[in-house]
Amino acid sequence: MPVSLIRVILLLGLLLLAACDPPNPLLGRWSAEGPAPGFTIGSCEFSDHHMSGFGLDQDVDYEIFEKEVRVIPRQFGPHLDILLIDDNTAQVSTPLTGSIATLHRIRG
Repeated sequence: MPVSLIRVILLLGLLLLAACDPPNPLLGRWSAEGPAPGFTIGSCEFSDHHMSGFGLDQDVDYEIFEKEVRVIPRQFGPHLDILLIDDNTAQVSTPLTGSIATLHRIRG
């Protein structure tokens, strides 16, 4: 295979990777703790375009900025700002209330 053809294939592969959305680290089930440590307030689940938890069950969109995910309701309600501390722990806040909960990933 000519070198120029290999370069074109590699370039196309890189362009396809650059066009992909970043993975959403928030997807899955989480246990919510707070506002006081050790006090579980329920669980929540995030899927591709849906969120259930915190008294909400609605369609959402996500904005992903490395370790920060903004969950934006498609209908009414405040957005949630979620900072991933590590793969299994996240801090939830809203612009109205500040920090409201700590999330811990539920495996299985």
